[in-house]
Amino acid sequence: MKKRLGIFLAAILLWSSFPGIAFELLPGLAVNYSNFSFIHSIAVGFKYVYFGTTNGVTRFNISQKQWDTPLTGIEGLGHDEIFEIKASFDDEKIWVRTEFGFFEYSGVFNRWDPVTEIPDEIANGRHLESDFNYIPPPGYDYFNTGILADQHNNMFKITDVVDDGWTNLWIGSWGLGALRADNSSRLMQLLNYGLLQDDITAVYSDSGTIWMGGIDTGYIRSGFTAFDWEANDFKFIETNPGYYSLAGSVNDIVANDNKVFFGTDDGLYIYDRKKREITDLLRRSPDIPDARIHSLFLTDNSLYVGTEFGLGIIDILSDSSEILSKTILPSYSILALDSIDNFIWIGTDHGTFRLDISSGKLGHLKLPEVSGGSEIRDIKHSDRKIWLLVNRELKSIDRNSTAIENYPEALQYNDVRSIAVKDTIVAAATDAGLMLLFDGSKDKHFLYTTADGLISNNIRDLAFDGEYIWIGTDQGLTRFWYLHPSLYY
Repeated sequence: MKKRLGIFLAAILLWSSFPGIAFELLPGLAVNYSNFSFIHSIAVGFKYVYFGTTNGVTRFNISQKQWDTPLTGIEGLGHDEIFEIKASFDDEKIWVRTEFGFFEYSGVFNRWDPVTEIPDEIANGRHLESDFNYIPPPGYDYFNTGILADQHNNMFKITDVVDDGWTNLWIGSWGLGALRADNSSRLMQLLNYGLLQDDITAVYSDSGTIWMGGIDTGYIRSGFTAFDWEANDFKFIETNPGYYSLAGSVNDIVANDNKVFFGTDDGLYIYDRKKREITDLLRRSPDIPDARIHSLFLTDNSLYVGTEFGLGIIDILSDSSEILSKTILPSYSILALDSIDNFIWIGTDHGTFRLDISSGKLGHLKLPEVSGGSEIRDIKHSDRKIWLLVNRELKSIDRNSTAIENYPEALQYNDVRSIAVKDTIVAAATDAGLMLLFDGSKDKHFLYTTADGLISNNIRDLAFDGEYIWIGTDQGLTRFWYLHPSLYY
């Protein structure tokens, strides 16, 4: 990986026996988001209230009544479990206790440093015991033992309550995240923030909103997450126990103005934006060829559903109450889809096909390097090239000359799962970190890892949006500022 010499020397000097303290991180390069629903401890400063969660420190701006950027991806402490948290009056210092010891955050230096203890000083706010004088959020019941229960009788324990001395009670829970209540009315308000799953397997960029889903770990809350990153606002689309069963992983996501489609190992979930709920689940023929969905692609008229046994084409404009669909390539697993020059490119477990959208004719791509018996794991395109993951190799096809180029850089890493393309930059998800390949006048590539602030090196999926690459990993989501002015020289 290409780094400035100064950063490399600083990394050596900063080596420590404490986890996470080995390299100098570029400020703002990475911000990490995970499941912040399990809260151990709460602290109040002047501007913020801080939540110590199982995946790091989050903070809520008290006067502006909104979440701020979490204190993750910062030098010295990653997304470690926070068992205890305390803040100074002016928010300049934060102290935490983790399984690796005590750490102090400095706002001036924007870093965490190891310390021997948490200072014993008077803090803002007053910790309270749970009592029966709370009004639960809509859809929940509250028991005076400090338990919130939802309509399915799932239980969520209150873990900490802090009166900030103004008008707010800040409440931490085990599984529901943070809540706020007025200290006179005691009406609880859910403050959703973070992800429903830690292990993110699909990421989709939709004009400033990042839709994502992951592997169901069996926890009582399952579903999908929508993140409006400019507003720093998370919304949860939860699947209802007993009616929907989200099994396995989410493999692909697409959206239009009306609906969001989630392709999973357990079928196609359809989310209605206007109703703000999941309205349908398609699992098998005649709606789609198979319940296990690998890939999705959406045009103005049709939804293409790539499954384990064929490609389903659904007419999304039909006025009929029945879903109008057809299936092609039933003997193939459809692993990747893209629309290029009025063709739907279809990556399968045995080569590449092209479907002419206007005529409906299907052809097998006659280029042995990207067809034949090869597994086509992903297809993306830019103005100049078509990019394909062939088995675990990265290749491109020039859209003018049809010349094929190989990129052996990808072979350095054990597993390349998916790619995202923007102009001449290709981002590849690998099990060793984020690979960025610059396809300019002179090819070059870089690998970014947890040493650069990523939440994990085990990357499942990624997408470009704005100046960022949004990276789904087995530990959560990373916002990576790939246009950071200090990255390249």
